[in-house]
Amino acid sequence: AGVDVRDDCRVTDFEFGASVHRLQVQSAGRTETVEGRWLIDASGRGGLIRHRLGLTRPVGHLANACWFRFPHRLRIDDWSADPRWTARVPSGERWLSTNHLMGAGYWVWLIPLGSGSTSVGIVVDATMHPYGRLNRFDRALDWLREFEPQCADVVKAHEADLEDFLALRGFAYGCSRVFSPDRWTLVGEAGLFTDPFYSPGSDFIAIGNDYTVDLIRRDCSGEDVAARTEQYNTTYLRLYDAFLRLYEGQYPIMGNAQVMTAKVGWDNACYWAMSAPLYFQRKYRDLAYMQQLDGLLTRFFFLHTRMQARLRQWNEADTPTGYGHAHVNYMDVPYLRTLQRGLADPLTDEQLTARLTTNLADLERFAQVLLQMAAGATLDRDAAGFEHVGALQLPKARVGLTRA
Repeated sequence: AGVDVRDDCRVTDFEFGASVHRLQVQSAGRTETVEGRWLIDASGRGGLIRHRLGLTRPVGHLANACWFRFPHRLRIDDWSADPRWTARVPSGERWLSTNHLMGAGYWVWLIPLGSGSTSVGIVVDATMHPYGRLNRFDRALDWLREFEPQCADVVKAHEADLEDFLALRGFAYGCSRVFSPDRWTLVGEAGLFTDPFYSPGSDFIAIGNDYTVDLIRRDCSGEDVAARTEQYNTTYLRLYDAFLRLYEGQYPIMGNAQVMTAKVGWDNACYWAMSAPLYFQRKYRDLAYMQQLDGLLTRFFFLHTRMQARLRQWNEADTPTGYGHAHVNYMDVPYLRTLQRGLADPLTDEQLTARLTTNLADLERFAQVLLQMAAGATLDRDAAGFEHVGALQLPKARVGLTRA
């Protein structure tokens, strides 16, 4: 395809130019200069351009993480013989999914990798779980003994096979600019990062790559892309701020099964109702369409922000005890199932706008349902049937929420 791929190289320096940018690239003991009209920084957290230009923006989400791998499967299905639990995944293959263990201020991931290894990660609110408790494997194991002792026993049993260990302090950061009319862009973690929960980094990679390729194509065809670049930069950073609200100050909720159940339902509803449809319909690159949608998106961002605050207040006012072993399957909720299954529908601009408008109205009603739950208006979780709120159907027997 005419692409010159250089492997095993290191960029040692770079300079911006009016017509071309230049890189100093070191490989096999030699240094050479590479030129290009566009400079795309995909250097990960190293963020060559971000650091050079002082673009890093601190955020209020203070979180630390560590992760490590073992060269074989850790089958969570073997951790319990409780028939109520094993019956939820009768195939005995729960381990094929990413599994999370959660408590106040933290979550632990268990991920089966294609290599045959299993990744174990600990992600914590830095104000509740200091970095010094996670920055070495032995310390991370001690932390697991205190907060997830069953997982600690499994990890300890495989300790001799430990493949690697990494730790990261304060992993979340923002950026004041990721797309420049001076013909450079930052993609992926070279620009910004929120949190690994829900894996939004993949969304930002996809959108950032879309924007970058679109700008290069238009520029190479002779179009002036300065105004488009600014709009892409504004939309991208606005989306980042919206995603950041999912995490900032929200980690304590992870220790409350009732409120976290509601939060995950709300977060997924927002994603499937608003941000994901715009990507599926390839509308993030349609400037005219995004501009006429500005009022609707502003209403959504305000609703989303207010609900994250309400969820936090609900957790602070609640006593998270006595919830039993309720099982939640969000795809059993007709409202959420309909949202998720409609993402790939082919839509005209008019149909998409109508759907987004309806989705926002439904989100506003869903917010009222959650506020009723938080106020203690929820019916007995063991009662059969459905509670109807407008167009929404919430199965009480499945949600498993009790009075706050």
